[in-house]
Amino acid sequence: MKPLVSRAFELEAELQELIAAHPELIAWEQIQPSEVLRWILVKREMGIAKEADAGHWWAVDHLFIDQDAVPTLVEVKRGDNPQVRRKVVGQMLEYAAHASQTWTADHLREVFETAPDSEVELRRLLKQEDAESDQFEEQADKFWERVGERLEARRLRLLFVADDLPDELARIVEFLNAITVSYVEVLAVEIKKYKGDSGLQTLVPRVVGRTAKRPGPRTHTTSGTKKMAIWLCLARVVREENGTKIGMTYAKVAEEVNTTTASVSSHKSYAKKGTHGIPSDLREEILAIGRRE
Repeated sequence: MKPLVSRAFELEAELQELIAAHPELIAWEQIQPSEVLRWILVKREMGIAKEADAGHWWAVDHLFIDQDAVPTLVEVKRGDNPQVRRKVVGQMLEYAAHASQTWTADHLREVFETAPDSEVELRRLLKQEDAESDQFEEQADKFWERVGERLEARRLRLLFVADDLPDELARIVEFLNAITVSYVEVLAVEIKKYKGDSGLQTLVPRVVGRTAKRPGPRTHTTSGTKKMAIWLCLARVVREENGTKIGMTYAKVAEEVNTTTASVSSHKSYAKKGTHGIPSDLREEILAIGRRE
């Protein structure tokens, strides 16, 4: 037996390229142990605009989407980069805020399909490897429709990746992941490189930020997260008929959030009064639902 010694990556680009070529380095099985995530890489250096229909102002290092249609933004830093402590957190939140407002499912699909093996990758993600073309296209359309719904609901996963995670970033990630609503997941992945004298090397990933309170997939289990889920569902527009946007019915919201129609109706009443802690932007959307229905 010969020991392998921890070595830092010389360039951030080296780690970025490895993740693009071998996405399994992100350790998806640690992120969601109950059901190992599958994914597609939409693009490396995915552009983000400041506002809709504008040119790209930023670029996130990687954009992945998992089998549940959840967009995953990945930002990579070396452990000795001063930005890896606090600045990268503000950077990621800025990316997420604008991406959720300016990206569309059609745009992401167009970008993804420019890759030569995009159909093969999407078939694998959707477990449609042997499906006929018509069946696959139907499932693909449904998948990208769900991606659009996730973006509209701001359901995202934010991953900070480094070869050496400082304690400051770990604490921030754990804090954010513990307090964010169920639609946003914030985690960090440390990818250590070990090398021996013979040239043999290995990469060992470790996920940081998963807490005992919230393991596995996000569920609406507590009153706080359920309230937010009700507000988001009420505020969401899910379909168009004759050019007019129609909101979700109370029954549909109750079914999705696993509560009663009476509870949903009471949240509508709270929105009218401006109470119950409903954010002002969601309150306006909720009131608009009543006018449409």
